[in-house]
Amino acid sequence: MITSEQQIGRLKSIEQFSARAYGDGKGHSSIGYGHQIQSNEGQLLLGSITQAFAEQLMRNDIAPLEDQINNNLSASPSQNQFDALIDFGFNCGGGALDKVIITWNNSGGDTSPVTAEIGQYVKWHNTKTGVLENNADLESRRAMEITLFNSILPPVLAGLVASPAVPLIAVCVFGLAIFYIFS
Repeated sequence: MITSEQQIGRLKSIEQFSARAYGDGKGHSSIGYGHQIQSNEGQLLLGSITQAFAEQLMRNDIAPLEDQINNNLSASPSQNQFDALIDFGFNCGGGALDKVIITWNNSGGDTSPVTAEIGQYVKWHNTKTGVLENNADLESRRAMEITLFNSILPPVLAGLVASPAVPLIAVCVFGLAIFYIFS
């Protein structure tokens, strides 16, 4: 499987474009749509990049996550589940994604342990206090990923449901309109 274009759009929206490098507070620098600059990419620290190049960097960052899911998941995910795992892995890294994959493989088809594992990743190290604490942005992102993971809607509609910016009532009205048109 590959990441849907809807998920690419979600990641671009969540990560937000930065043409110049910025620090993450932990000694790392990122650019574009959340691309963490590697030691062999020092030139990215000095200049600016286009949105098209930023998207290519993001797609390059996603490719190993796609391989990780495709090569290690014991059951075939739906597109929504795949996209939710990509979002999670992009935000939390391959090590955390591996833990979710192991949980899935050991769940016997029950997805609730998988979403529970995803839901644990809501803490961050406060760089000022050094304390590990809950982060509202991470809580919101995990909730979006879990909603997407559990959604049986097509990816385009699932993305609307998973988006915290779209009221659920609008999605319901849209769904009813689609049902009326095709019935």
